[in-house]
Amino acid sequence: MVGDPKLGTQIQAIAERMINSGDAEKRTADILDMRHRLLREKPSQGPWDLKMRIGGLLDLEFITQHAILTANTHQALRPELIRAQSQLQNTGLWAADLHTEMAEIFELLQALQQVQRMANETVTGAADLSIALKDRLCRAANCDSFDELTQALETACQTIAETFCKNIGVIATET
Repeated sequence: MVGDPKLGTQIQAIAERMINSGDAEKRTADILDMRHRLLREKPSQGPWDLKMRIGGLLDLEFITQHAILTANTHQALRPELIRAQSQLQNTGLWAADLHTEMAEIFELLQALQQVQRMANETVTGAADLSIALKDRLCRAANCDSFDELTQALETACQTIAETFCKNIGVIATET
């Protein structure tokens, strides 16, 4: 944190108390409500909207934060998703296979998102992708073809969507 170290310590303590107290069912309902509101107010622009699509980065973040907010054990505040996921595994809240799966999907989505950002292009569907950008995306994901990459992306997002549904609830696509 930047600024007064004493104030930063106080804010950190308040945040950690909030994380480690409260009603898990209410927090789950609040998270699901927030996801539904985001879906209505800022819907996905297509399958290459890596942040907002169902099963995208936002849902992965919600899954991770939900696990922290509903834990029965003390969880420290971790702003970085990878560190938060590692903490969930280290405290026994996530099995090693779930941690590995979520970390690998995060790595894939983040790598693809970084290529999109470097290209400075808004990408919502495959038609928005130039041949050169498709090639860069494939290399970032270690895929030999764009079809292979598309399948890997769909599989990853389906896994996230299923995990979200299992842990938090169904993401309503109609309002």
